[in-house]
Amino acid sequence: MKSNNKNNTLKKFSGNNLENTLLEFKNIIYPKLDSKEKEILNNLHKKLIENVVNFVVIGQFKRGKSTFINTLLGEKILPTGVIPLTSIITIVKFSEVLFAKVFFNNNTSSEIKISELSSYIAEKENPKNVKNVKYILIGHPSEILKKGMVFVDTPGVGSLHIDNTKITNEYISKIDAAIFITSTDPALSEVEISFLESVLNITDKVFIVINKIDYLNEKEIEEFRKYTDAQLSSHFKNKPVKIFYVSAKDAFNAKLNKDYSKFLKSGFADLEKNIVNYFENEKENILFDSIKRQLIELINGVEISLELEIKSLLLPLDNLKQKTILLNDSLSSIQKDETEFIKKIKNENKIILNNAHDTIYELKSNVIKEIENELKEFAKRNKSIKFSEFKTRSEQLFKELIRNKIENIRIIIENEIKKKSSYLYQEILDKFNNKINEIYRITSEIFDFKLKEMHIEVEYSFPVQFEYITYDFKLMFNFDKSLFSFFLPSEKRNNIFLNKLLNRIEFTVNYNLGYITDSIERKLEKNLINYNNNLKEKINELIDKIIFILNNVKKLKEREKLKYDSIIQTLTSKIEKINTLKEDLLNNP
Repeated sequence: MKSNNKNNTLKKFSGNNLENTLLEFKNIIYPKLDSKEKEILNNLHKKLIENVVNFVVIGQFKRGKSTFINTLLGEKILPTGVIPLTSIITIVKFSEVLFAKVFFNNNTSSEIKISELSSYIAEKENPKNVKNVKYILIGHPSEILKKGMVFVDTPGVGSLHIDNTKITNEYISKIDAAIFITSTDPALSEVEISFLESVLNITDKVFIVINKIDYLNEKEIEEFRKYTDAQLSSHFKNKPVKIFYVSAKDAFNAKLNKDYSKFLKSGFADLEKNIVNYFENEKENILFDSIKRQLIELINGVEISLELEIKSLLLPLDNLKQKTILLNDSLSSIQKDETEFIKKIKNENKIILNNAHDTIYELKSNVIKEIENELKEFAKRNKSIKFSEFKTRSEQLFKELIRNKIENIRIIIENEIKKKSSYLYQEILDKFNNKINEIYRITSEIFDFKLKEMHIEVEYSFPVQFEYITYDFKLMFNFDKSLFSFFLPSEKRNNIFLNKLLNRIEFTVNYNLGYITDSIERKLEKNLINYNNNLKEKINELIDKIIFILNNVKKLKEREKLKYDSIIQTLTSKIEKINTLKEDLLNNP
């Protein structure tokens, strides 16, 4: 990006007082911030100075997020595959020289080869992030990156691995602009719509990309487009969204082969052009809105901390100690073990799972019959072909039928469980919000001041998620080849082989449905408990913050036997100043 563009951007921000506001807030309050708040503030300042926009690529696993970024770059940099691969946040920014660098949670880093990325990114090679990776930074000399765009590849939400969903949810609040990837296999799900809604609540700067249109013919694409457009329009009437239909795979191959006509046909050329144009025209607004939003959230939290500190300083030491004990007792009751609630959730899970089992049982008999009929119809049409050809084609048909029919059942069961379990997630979230409100109420009553609650919804809301199930189809063919003597006519041998296949249908269907059922039982319960635990972490953070402030005030009072008028006056002045800054931000569109 040319330097004059950068200066123009900073000039506009300065004109809106954003940079001055950020620096002024830092000067006023920095010593009072905890380490997490300091990191947020420093990162906001760094983003403003570097003048780059983070396009965060999000979506469920196996939708093609990594392939999408590879296509933008014009070469395969990020690993891709049929299983959930990305388990670590991966940032791709401009560099004259290609490089990859791993940043660890212990504040160390290490340069690696591009070929080594899978060792750190892939869930299989770095399960549950045992290598303690914080994020990976990739530098690439792409023209699109040179403009000042940074692309962030995130773990797929709703995958087999609950940690992946958690990592992505935590990154959402940092979004400048989002590229939401879904695909045609299957169509947009209720879970994805819920997740998309949570993103749109944070930013309206979202591109929706429907990938894998190469799976459909032209007529199917048109029907799919009408269905998806209508689905999104009905959910997001007041939030205009940009929708693009592409084949990232075809676009990637076309770029490699320099086949511009196929690149145009893939739909990716139009998408890429729109992203670049949007960035060039809206870069200043994107950065301004993103930094402004995060700065206001930070100011709200700091304001609460200062008010609590002032109220604590006004209390006599003995009174403060008594109120702190009372608050500790109240907060402890909120934090107490939730055995009864978890037991209730498990019981409700069992009801949902029993209903799923009933549905599977009802569907199973129809599926077995359908597979049987299709195999018999195939055999009838091909009864006279050579046995070797019959065997190969009938085996392939058997595998395809099992795979497709089981996949259909999986989708039906998964959607049923998502729908019926969504109220459990909502119950956990409601319980969480009630606890937050209770913490605010107790603290306000004990220390006689009103805590503001405007940041709760953004900070603590989570989209309803359910794990997709992945599995292998185990097809056991162990036929007695001695039956297929060359002395038997082809039609006879074909018929014997057909009967062997028919006899395997029920076993193979039961095997795969059993795998799905077992996976659902284990992972639905685990996902719900983890969801509950993730929300509890947020509550504990809030409680720890309150206790930290009170303990600091107690130490100060015990150490200094003096009037606190000057300290209170300083804190009050800080509140007034940051309130003025916040009002300026809120009144500056």
